[in-house]
Amino acid sequence: MPNLRFLCLPLLLLLMSSNAFAEGFALTEWSARGLSLAGGLVARADDASAVAYNPAGITQLPGVHLMGGMSLITPYGQIESRDAAGRTRVTFTNPGAWFPPHMYATWQLNDDWWLGFGLFSRFGLGNQYPSNWPGQYAVYNVGLQTVSANPVIAYKVNDWLSLAVGAELMYLNIFLESKIAPITLPGQLAPFSRLENDMNLEGTGFGVGMNAAVHIRFNEQWSAGLTYRSQVTQNVYGRVKYGRQDQATPLGPGRSLPAFLDSNANATVQLPDSAALAVMWKP
Repeated sequence: MPNLRFLCLPLLLLLMSSNAFAEGFALTEWSARGLSLAGGLVARADDASAVAYNPAGITQLPGVHLMGGMSLITPYGQIESRDAAGRTRVTFTNPGAWFPPHMYATWQLNDDWWLGFGLFSRFGLGNQYPSNWPGQYAVYNVGLQTVSANPVIAYKVNDWLSLAVGAELMYLNIFLESKIAPITLPGQLAPFSRLENDMNLEGTGFGVGMNAAVHIRFNEQWSAGLTYRSQVTQNVYGRVKYGRQDQATPLGPGRSLPAFLDSNANATVQLPDSAALAVMWKP
């Protein structure tokens, strides 16, 4: 019964909070240094997190390198709405915390080839609103979480140019909670009323993508990097549950209200591609 339109709602609602101090639902919190340099690690490779920022840069890491950690993200937002009478109401999101993890490893095979592996999150976050806020019939709790496993191989063409390619295996979890508005309709013999209900949708998916990168080291002071990550198509399967089960209600010949019964849900969600270009100057 439920389809893609239900799974698109979380992506739209994640972008509604203008004060979230984040990039919608795209994440680049893949290391403390990478976060503080605002993407500068695309052009430099100081540690194994280059697997996520620019895997071509791992050719600057001799031997074996290991790294791990997590980030803390606390989304915050507010929405201003007006009712039919023109009255303004401000709704604040409920406090929340997200902890996207990251782990990396790089291996130097010889003077020309390197292997790398990363485990990190490219997309995530969510918002929770009071269950009685004006948009309760669209959503009051929404979230999207992904974890990507990214094996890469890098080739050092010469002392100034390196290339890399990799595969991305992405797991996705998505959830959405909303209210279903009460319905009062005139029947043929007597008025009919259906009470307010709750809907909970949760699903998981898996998709495969690829990435490619270039790292150029002009000299000891200047370097540049370019990295691309492809779209990932997720085949999502899940379950829709209702706070109260209601059978289909006939309203007359050829007319009825749909049933609210727990059911399976499936959809295809395409997460966007991304590209990053950076130039680094070291004084």
